[in-house]
Amino acid sequence: MLLFYPNHLNQLGLLAACISRVSIEFLSLVWCRIIANRQSAARSKERKARYITELERKVQTLQTEATTLSAQLTLFQRDTTGLSAENAELKIRLQAMEQQAQLRDALNDALKQEVERLKIATGEMSKSNEPYSMGMQHVTYSPSFFQLSE
Repeated sequence: MLLFYPNHLNQLGLLAACISRVSIEFLSLVWCRIIANRQSAARSKERKARYITELERKVQTLQTEATTLSAQLTLFQRDTTGLSAENAELKIRLQAMEQQAQLRDALNDALKQEVERLKIATGEMSKSNEPYSMGMQHVTYSPSFFQLSE
């Protein structure tokens, strides 16, 4: 059995006090670190919550924009379809007008040749002054349309 003398008890008390002070300082540092970590975690959670809120706002904005753009696309597609139909109709009308112009030109040519032929036939014009009638003596008149025969 170990006997402690009063002098030893005093030294043990000092040792215990030193250990207590070191332990208290250590525990104080540990608690300070724990508190700092908790505060950092709380700030991190706040930043994360703000970030998520901002992302949700951006998603909402993008969804609204997508809806608007989708509606505009539908209108543009409808307009494009209408313009394509109108373009096709105008092409057909242009082809018809070109055919009419070709027929009108052919009719004018046939009328000029017939006038020249009639002038020659009535003696108003001599054959030597006739620029348009060379080789075109076989033009016949039809009441519905002028037809060229070979």
